[in-house]
Amino acid sequence: MRTDHSWFQRRLSATWKAKPGRSCLLIVPPGCDTLHIASEVVAWTKSHDPISTLYENRRSVVVRLTIDAVTSSAHYVRRLAREMERSVATVSDVPEEIYASDWLESLVGAAQIAGNHPILVIERFHSFARIADDHLLSVLATMRQLEHDGQLTTIAISPMNYQSIRAILSAQGVFPFVNSAYGDNHDQVVLPPLSRAEFVASAMSSGLESVRANKLFAQSGGPDRVHRELITAALAGETDVIGRAARAIGDGLESFFEIAIGPALQDGDDLRLRVATGRLQPTQAAYIRHLDLAGFLVKQRKGGGLIAVSPVVGRLLLTGKGGPWIAFARVLEAIGNGEYAEAARQAKLLEQDSPNILAFVHLVSMLAAIHDNDAGGLLEIDWKTTRHSGEALLTGNFPIEPQTPWVHQLVRWSKRVQDAVDPHQGGHPRLDMLVKDTADPDVRALVMYSLRAFLNRAKASGSPGEQVRAAASVPESILQSLCAYLGVNPFGAPDELPKLAYQRFFGNHGEYRLPVAGSRLDLTHLLVIVSAILETRFQDFGGKIMLREAQFVLPLHQRLILRIRNSTAHTYSDMDQNDAEYFFGVCETLLSDADAVWSRDVNAALYPDPDRDVLAGLLHGLIAID
Repeated sequence: MRTDHSWFQRRLSATWKAKPGRSCLLIVPPGCDTLHIASEVVAWTKSHDPISTLYENRRSVVVRLTIDAVTSSAHYVRRLAREMERSVATVSDVPEEIYASDWLESLVGAAQIAGNHPILVIERFHSFARIADDHLLSVLATMRQLEHDGQLTTIAISPMNYQSIRAILSAQGVFPFVNSAYGDNHDQVVLPPLSRAEFVASAMSSGLESVRANKLFAQSGGPDRVHRELITAALAGETDVIGRAARAIGDGLESFFEIAIGPALQDGDDLRLRVATGRLQPTQAAYIRHLDLAGFLVKQRKGGGLIAVSPVVGRLLLTGKGGPWIAFARVLEAIGNGEYAEAARQAKLLEQDSPNILAFVHLVSMLAAIHDNDAGGLLEIDWKTTRHSGEALLTGNFPIEPQTPWVHQLVRWSKRVQDAVDPHQGGHPRLDMLVKDTADPDVRALVMYSLRAFLNRAKASGSPGEQVRAAASVPESILQSLCAYLGVNPFGAPDELPKLAYQRFFGNHGEYRLPVAGSRLDLTHLLVIVSAILETRFQDFGGKIMLREAQFVLPLHQRLILRIRNSTAHTYSDMDQNDAEYFFGVCETLLSDADAVWSRDVNAALYPDPDRDVLAGLLHGLIAID
């Protein structure tokens, strides 16, 4: 996957130009191909000998060591001797000594006498630092002195710097490396995150098209394994490539998170959540920015601040190792996907042991009641649950200041809906009882909000026919609202209507006949009367109102009323996606017209629903939402 290795090549070239053979630490995070990088380091170092350019009779010999299986200082030197023998024959004549440090010094001395300068490439150096015998301290001191004297070069490869290794080992027990000064004269360079060019090239070589590969890069970020799993998920035809990649990785990046964030931090779990949700406090953001692996963990948000470098990394931060925030992650993920009922179900499983979490659960319950409930209600909104949760938030001591206007708005509307009952038509709230009061700004806001929420839900209700059937009454409801606002009762036609150009909006469907006084206006009458009134009263309106245009209204008689509206009483099987898109397009146009007409009047403020970011902030008790 990685083809650009200039990150270490340029650094070593510059370092060795200033001080030939200076040792260096290469930091390669977990989740990246350390073996491949080590091979590239060995190959490049062999072809860019820092010693032979200075001395005619000396050359470098590169010795690659993998430390995982090394159990003691003597074992380490024995491995080093065996590897050096492959390049320097005289090393085999050096006898094993009692002290590992003396033996190491003799091996390097023998190589130097033979005109060879050893360059050790030590993979997984942090494993070497875990050797806990009594000889390691003297071995490290000998290596440090040999490096200082220009007799030895070490290129250590590790997922963390020497200071972090010492901090981790110090917390885990007694390790000689903690008290060693080894590495204090080493240069240091960190592997950069994968570039777009490398990602796209890898994705295309795997079989993805260029456009798809570039779009996928926008969702990538983190250690190289994240990129590989995203490409694998895309090749498998997954629609949820982020979820597939996260599931494939599982706990596989936990070592990366522990190293990148710092396992010794007392607030490590809190920091994970804040990184994932983009809610870092200023001191935490400053800490994160100065981490060696910050580029693999976070990125700058468009609005400022830091957030997880990719959706996969964010999800793994929340769900990795079954951490304490996995339940919140499920709720936030469901909210992000518009699955409000699932979000509410998951929220009810949370331990509701703080005001913030209780507020979180109530807000999620309100969103589910509005957008995704099976309990029914006016326009499929569960107004009882909305009111119950909203009143609980308003009467309790909850940190919801930014959301208080929205909660007040929904509670107030719930009460209005509860009162919208016709005693002669049963005890259930009716939309027509609200529509007739659209002279009231608050009712207009309620109708607009509820119809938009209802339309969004209808669009996801199934087949094209089922979608249209679910929302079939919406155009009529919008026109009734406009009609009532314009002063004509849509549920009881007046004895006399103003003399307007009604025929212009009825077209060649015959002679338009005014409705019988006292009768309910059907969809045909609503289209004609509302359009004619708007054409007359809104001649000076600067914006576009489609209902004033005959060329928009006339086709609706045929396509909306005869083709779609009337067919809802019969069959939906012959409706296709084009029919559904046309119908919902008409609904959106009518809503836009209503919004434009009402905008000339004093309107009630319409507060937006709390989104995923708002809810994530609430988990930390953040009052200010950016």
